[in-house]
Amino acid sequence: MATASPIPTPAPDSLVQSLDRLVSEGYSHNLVPDDGGVRVSGDDSVVPTKQLTVEVVRRFEGLTNPGDQAILYGIRLPDGRKGALALGYGPSASPQDAALLQALPER
Repeated sequence: MATASPIPTPAPDSLVQSLDRLVSEGYSHNLVPDDGGVRVSGDDSVVPTKQLTVEVVRRFEGLTNPGDQAILYGIRLPDGRKGALALGYGPSASPQDAALLQALPER
């Protein structure tokens, strides 16, 4: 007898829901943009973008306000820790966010 396939979970429709899902999947460190890379919140060291592994990418586009554009990354650090990084893009991107978006390795 064949077993039924699991019912797929619908994709989260908000940044907060996606962030909650990433945290539940082990991306529990808060990553913050810093010059030349990211900093783990509460840690003084900066991890260069070249050493990051992008494992999850989720884009959000504001339906009524183009300024609500954001992108959420699930990132593995070289030491094995995993964290989440949320950045604005498009009109809402700060110069630091835009530079980091350009420097992150492609998935």
